[in-house]
Amino acid sequence: LHHGAADRGIDVRRRLYRLHHGGRAALLDGVAHVGELHVNQVAEQTLGLMLALARRIGRPIQSLADAVHAVGAGDVQVRAQPSGPTELREVAAAFNAMVDARLKSEALFREVTESIREAFCIMSPDWRQARYVNPAYARIWGEPGETLYQDGMGWLKAVPEEYHAALRAAIPAPEALGECEAIQFPNFPIVRPDGAL
Repeated sequence: LHHGAADRGIDVRRRLYRLHHGGRAALLDGVAHVGELHVNQVAEQTLGLMLALARRIGRPIQSLADAVHAVGAGDVQVRAQPSGPTELREVAAAFNAMVDARLKSEALFREVTESIREAFCIMSPDWRQARYVNPAYARIWGEPGETLYQDGMGWLKAVPEEYHAALRAAIPAPEALGECEAIQFPNFPIVRPDGAL
């Protein structure tokens, strides 16, 4: 019994030796052959995995991108649909919260500015158009605030010519707007469309 176990040990050592020295090339050839047989399987599995990842990640990312573009274009009713991996669901939820916060902030802004008795406008940096005009403008100027959305300097038409230079001088250059919180104009009269001063 002891002698047979020793023979088996020698036989195993010989096989290992052959495998290590002369059999290495044969082993590599065998692995290459098995590899060729499985290349198509591996490629199909890899492609399947890529498609599954695209469905799991690609669709939620596209959905989020669509929501971002829609809100950027002015459709503030659109919300991102949380889906996909946890991180993408969190990004979609954060985006939705940001849009909701912006809407609340705008509502509060309008509530405050619409109660101001003085005309209040937010203008583009070059003053070519208004971005917001409060209702007091129409009451004071006697014309709808919408006119400033087409012509930001339209308000100046109701001011007598002798005041124009001082008023234009109060408007900062676009590059200086970063240092300016609000523009304080000197007092000036307005001639309303009905001729009232």
